[in-house]
Amino acid sequence: MAKKRSTIARAPALTAKKARSARRKRAARTRKRATTPRARTDTIKTATDLSLCLDYADAAGIVQSLIPGGPHDVNSTLRQLGVNGVPQREAFVTKVGDAVVKRGCSLDTGGIPGDAATTLEEVIEYVWRFSRRSPASR
Repeated sequence: MAKKRSTIARAPALTAKKARSARRKRAARTRKRATTPRARTDTIKTATDLSLCLDYADAAGIVQSLIPGGPHDVNSTLRQLGVNGVPQREAFVTKVGDAVVKRGCSLDTGGIPGDAATTLEEVIEYVWRFSRRSPASR
């Protein structure tokens, strides 16, 4: 009696027609990816390239310098830093605007966040994003 050979189950081989179809689908996906607009990954965040007046570090320096005992954690709220009353917060916002103007920039001080729950990060972000070169300094 002859021994029976054990067979290993194998996936069926692709036919030539199915292989061509798979290659065409892959090529179409590649073409589609190549033509799809994507977000730029090489964005430059310097003040000059964005036509901003201040870069992030300058904005952080201005805001940090206006709170005594600094530098502070940027996640600290104005309430935690001792800027408690409405008059104090209004004075802080005015000082931030004045400091930006002294640097030769313009900034809408009405938009500077000055709520008690506002973090330093929010103020820094606002100063950084919305400070513009004054027409006289261009």
